[in-house]
Amino acid sequence: MNILENKKKHIIYEDNDRVAKKLERYLNSTILKMYKDEVCKFEVSQGSTIMPFDVIVYFLLGSGNSRREDIINKAWDFVYNATGKSSGVYSEIVDDCQEPMNLQESIRKILKEETSLQSRVKEMIESKGVVVASKVVGGIDNLVKILKLDLDDLETQEELAKNFLEFLKPTELEVVGVEKRISSSGNIILNILYRNTHQQINFRSNLIYFFLEKLNNFFPFKIKGAHEPNFSPYVKKISIDVTPYDDEDEDEMNLQETELTERCWKGYTQKGMKTMFGKRYPNCVKIKKK
Repeated sequence: MNILENKKKHIIYEDNDRVAKKLERYLNSTILKMYKDEVCKFEVSQGSTIMPFDVIVYFLLGSGNSRREDIINKAWDFVYNATGKSSGVYSEIVDDCQEPMNLQESIRKILKEETSLQSRVKEMIESKGVVVASKVVGGIDNLVKILKLDLDDLETQEELAKNFLEFLKPTELEVVGVEKRISSSGNIILNILYRNTHQQINFRSNLIYFFLEKLNNFFPFKIKGAHEPNFSPYVKKISIDVTPYDDEDEDEMNLQETELTERCWKGYTQKGMKTMFGKRYPNCVKIKKK
């Protein structure tokens, strides 16, 4: 019996949070040793109902894509064989193995920068995503306070959710992009485009549920599926949908351009443009009744 098989059979089946810590320890004591010139470390945390574990692999800059895929597959297989459960395996590219530092070290580094904390956090959201930025400052609540965000504002919810989805990289499918639609009732629909490599029954509904669970577990505001009824037509909401992406449509689609030309939803009008997280968007303001 090799060392991987020996480690797998000693997994103790407890709650997912405790199992995640064991998996992380085993991954860093087995697979990491095989790829120490390419991988800095593995991090494992509790995931969603569909994928109970999230695994982050910190790759050194310069490691080849084919080798990364091989390591990601080995990590997924390890978790599945040890627990019988699926996992989401994500990658982070770092310049050196000192980069994935602990939370307190990250906060101290940011606070020492000459630029403002707000600017640094915004830069991190643009380059690493809202999830990583939240971890650095101690959670989404701290991030909201630092940036003075109004989470009741629909545009703020939209941009945070869109950023979250753009940086979410499930291992079992490829997310091509996120486009915005306005429903007939005036709600914002974030349509997630993915390359369809699955033919399972109910795959679409399961995929919507997967994204909803990720979003609603992270953000304090509620996001729903586009198929769900809206019982409060006067309360605008963010919803999500998923659509298989056809490679033949690639030349017709330019997500960056469509972001700049999105119309405002019903009851709002555009008053110039504004910048959020490094991108320009229409500044939509509510129409005041005379």
